[in-house]
Amino acid sequence: RSEAIKKLVNYASQKLKRTFDIMYCINSFYAFPDKITALKSLRRLASEKTQLIIFDYVLRQGTAAAVEEGVPTNVSEQQLRSLLESTGWTVMDTMDVSSDYDRWYSELVLRIHSKKEQITKQFGADWFEYVVKTYSNILTAIRAGRLGGVIVTVFPQSISRS
Repeated sequence: RSEAIKKLVNYASQKLKRTFDIMYCINSFYAFPDKITALKSLRRLASEKTQLIIFDYVLRQGTAAAVEEGVPTNVSEQQLRSLLESTGWTVMDTMDVSSDYDRWYSELVLRIHSKKEQITKQFGADWFEYVVKTYSNILTAIRAGRLGGVIVTVFPQSISRS
């Protein structure tokens, strides 16, 4: 999966003959195996006025920088800022949405349980157990303060915003 994501991001930045004024990464940035290459590729696709919005998981303060069960990222908010700045982006705004993640994942886990019969029938019991475990572990990490969410808005570094 991560190799496919890497190829797609690199392909897009090399083959597309246009730029974009707005780009979003919604709960996807964590999955880029090479975040620096991905950010540089996105920068090549950016126009002078592009707004890139990253809505994603981040490690919380004091959390070990290693992916563990239930924590789908190994990047803190500060590390994300550094990655962005080192690849041609200027951070203009950040918003902590960790409490929203708690609510969203609580609701998601409840919905998954409520759909157990349909999920099991269509995809099998093993898949249902995998999905429940995955999202329950993410919720546990959020509630334990190891994982949070952030929305980061950035612009190309060459552009000055006032």
